[in-house]
Amino acid sequence: MNLSLLVLFISLLTMSLQVEGTCRSISMDEVKNTIENLKELYYPQLHDIRLEVRNFKSKNYYLKTNINVGTLLNKPEKRLYYIEINPKLLACAPTEKALEAILVHELKHIEDMATMRTGELLAFLFKYGTNKKFIIRYEHETDEKALGLGHAEGLKEYRHWIYAQLSEKSLAKKRATYYTPEEIDLWLIEHSH
Repeated sequence: MNLSLLVLFISLLTMSLQVEGTCRSISMDEVKNTIENLKELYYPQLHDIRLEVRNFKSKNYYLKTNINVGTLLNKPEKRLYYIEINPKLLACAPTEKALEAILVHELKHIEDMATMRTGELLAFLFKYGTNKKFIIRYEHETDEKALGLGHAEGLKEYRHWIYAQLSEKSLAKKRATYYTPEEIDLWLIEHSH
């Protein structure tokens, strides 16, 4: 059996073992506590950064990072950053392991923005808003941060969960932009020692 078939088989097996139709609800406070724990564990440099967790509504997005535009020109430590949570995620949340993995990914975005001077951040935001290849490369690098910190299984679980929430069009976009579960398996094989 070649490597690609083995990876596909493992991914399909993982998907089939997930219990379909189950939902667990979580509170915003649970998400905030998880973020604080992950900051302490992986991103202590964000301790003094102003970070708020807030709701946002979207048909196709469940989590995102953002920055308060009014603070964009401030020094990094004086800016206000957001991790935004779609209430649909709270109502039907992924597993705890999946949530932790994707929050590690989101906190990496905050870390990146918090280390950029104003000009760098403006250039970054422009590229992120206009250059599809840049977005894919950046999101893959951000996924690799979570993978490198041991969150491969959680990230795969999150991707399986989010894929089930999306329309075909949105699903195709997610699969093109972020590591898929199959690509995560390949990454693990390539990075095993």
